[in-house]
Amino acid sequence: MKKAPRIGLGIAAGAGVAALTYGGVAATAWLRYGKRPALPVTKLATYIPEPEVTERHRKMIDASPEATFAAVNQVELTESKVVRLIFETRTLLMGGKGPADALPHPFIEQIKALGWGVLEETPGREIAFGAVCKPWEGDVKFRAVPAEEFAAFAEPGYAKIVWSITVNRLGGTRSLIRTETRVVTTDAESRRRFRRYWSLVSPGVGLIRREMLRLIKRRAERSA
Repeated sequence: MKKAPRIGLGIAAGAGVAALTYGGVAATAWLRYGKRPALPVTKLATYIPEPEVTERHRKMIDASPEATFAAVNQVELTESKVVRLIFETRTLLMGGKGPADALPHPFIEQIKALGWGVLEETPGREIAFGAVCKPWEGDVKFRAVPAEEFAAFAEPGYAKIVWSITVNRLGGTRSLIRTETRVVTTDAESRRRFRRYWSLVSPGVGLIRREMLRLIKRRAERSA
């Protein structure tokens, strides 16, 4: 009879820790917003040289670059319960409806179908996407901008986002996969809106990136 209260206390304690962790990450995102740490020079700097937000993640994989990049295009984010929960929570909180139509199966084709444009690509090694959007809206519509026009795009009311996936050989059959995301807004009102939005969603965005790399690693190593 005493176990039930203990289980309830354990669940409450876990929820409290999760809430505190989330709040801490969100507060950190708010305070760090717009601060530009020293960043390595990557291809994304061509399109957003001075980002307001930067996310970078990496993972070592026991598979060849070819197998790893093949896994990138085969990965399904919805395999992860964590990712599904984050997507569903965002839709609920933001009042979105979710995608109206089924997306293509290959991951990179899904990204293109959502409205992202390919800025640069080295087949089998690296791909960089870019789009402008209003992420603070419930149903976000991504709008591709040609690579040669992306850096100069300044239409008010938007966030400009670029992100990339890169695979490098480490030696033998080991690889390093990296993702980078950069964001900048086009006017003061968009900056205000995006900063508030980013502070709320940044914990989830980081989790999605890490889950994506975990799923890619699992798929690549299984194929190897």
